[in-house]
Amino acid sequence: MKKLAIIAACLLTSALAYGQGQIDFDTTIGMPDSIVTVQSLGGAAAPSSYVAQLYGGLAADSLAPIGSPVNFFGDTEAEGAGYIIGGAVTIDGQYGGVEYFVQMHAWNPANMAESGMSDVLTIANLGGKFNETDPAANPSTLAGLQGFTIVPEPSTIALGLLGGASLLLFRRRK
Repeated sequence: MKKLAIIAACLLTSALAYGQGQIDFDTTIGMPDSIVTVQSLGGAAAPSSYVAQLYGGLAADSLAPIGSPVNFFGDTEAEGAGYIIGGAVTIDGQYGGVEYFVQMHAWNPANMAESGMSDVLTIANLGGKFNETDPAANPSTLAGLQGFTIVPEPSTIALGLLGGASLLLFRRRK
């Protein structure tokens, strides 16, 4: 009986390893609602020097990076700045047909303090293979993904200076 349980567990594990859920990492599908802007550039669309990556998971509060970071499409809005055309992202070990949660994170690789993320998007029926014998179905789209703004984060030094200035101000008042 113990051998049978071990064999069943091994078969289940190997079957899950063949899962191939897929998401099409293309934000042009929901345009213009899915554009990503950069506050430090005066609200302009994110240029090709910025990157984005999908985070995903079976629960909205436990997302992990999936796929690789992808550069934004162009440098001006006419060239497609602010949008990602990254192709299909495969989610290994996860069959299609399940509810899946995704979020897009974007940042400036030259200045890691500039970053932002979208709201969590629920994909009701993840695209891809439904089991290891089915041919792959079309990947899910990011339709409904809302755009967001990449905001520069305050640096530690600036916050330290602000705190020191406030201490001096309170000391001076007494």
